[in-house]
Amino acid sequence: MTKLIFINYRRSDRQEDAFRLYDKLRELFDTEVFIDQQSIHPGNKWSEHIKNKLSSADLLIAVIGPDWLTASDENGRRLDNENDWVRQEIEFAI
Repeated sequence: MTKLIFINYRRSDRQEDAFRLYDKLRELFDTEVFIDQQSIHPGNKWSEHIKNKLSSADLLIAVIGPDWLTASDENGRRLDNENDWVRQEIEFAI
């Protein structure tokens, strides 16, 4: 049985869907479901907490919407940036 499901999503693309998925998975399965905004409590070091959860996750679900691949900021396409957290989470999980 899966012990931890980690939901990876881009806040600018399908955030609402990611949270609906989080709620539904928690309702359906007797397991921990991790999503950053609901699962990290104040005072926890965000980057360390993410990496710890990823290292113990049995399953990563990447919520990919129509703007996920083309999302950009002042530095260009976000997935091309090695510091992009969505990219880092997927790379770490792989």
